[in-house]
Order: sequence, then structure tokens, then C-alpha cells
Amino acid sequence: MAWLTCSLHETPVTAGGLVTMPILIPLADLIGMSRQLMITSFQVGDGLTNLIVPTSGGTLAMLALGKVSYAQWLRVIMPLLLLIYAMCWLALIAGHYFRY
Repeated sequence: MAWLTCSLHETPVTAGGLVTMPILIPLADLIGMSRQLMITSFQVGDGLTNLIVPTSGGTLAMLALGKVSYAQWLRVIMPLLLLIYAMCWLALIAGHYFRY
């Protein structure tokens, strides 16, 4: 679900949960995932993707204020972001197995 949220979040125009929740909730029901875990995975995908997506105005504004290029930001943040994604996915998998 986090991967799906990340891919949906890459589109320039998104309404966030308003558009994706009616799709993801029934999908979670179909695959046997709890609704609260699906919403948690949505938050993981949405929140972490906001750090790197170039259409995020807040991220680009802060990079401009700090005089940091987007390429420099990606080079620094990607190793950390991949580690955080891996830890979140492990937590989501554990939540699924513990019936969260």
C-alpha cells in the first residue's frame, strides 16, 4: 500500500486521502489488511514522499531559502529515506502479522 500511495502521490495534482481512500479502503478489505494498517501505510507513503517529490512547494521553498539545489538534497536525503522506508515497511509487515 505504501508503494501505491507513493506512485499516486507523484502526480502533480492530488487531493491526497480524499481521492485515494475510496480506492484503498476496499482494496485493503479485499487483501485481508485491516483498515487502520492501510491508513498507516498511506501515511507512511504520503509523508515520506513529501520529502522528495519536486512538486512539494514547502520542500522546494526551504531548499531555496537554504540555497541547496534539489540534486544536492536528493543525494543527501536518499540513503536516509531508504533506511526510513525499510524500517517503516518492517513495522507495517509486523503490524499485519500481529493483526494491528
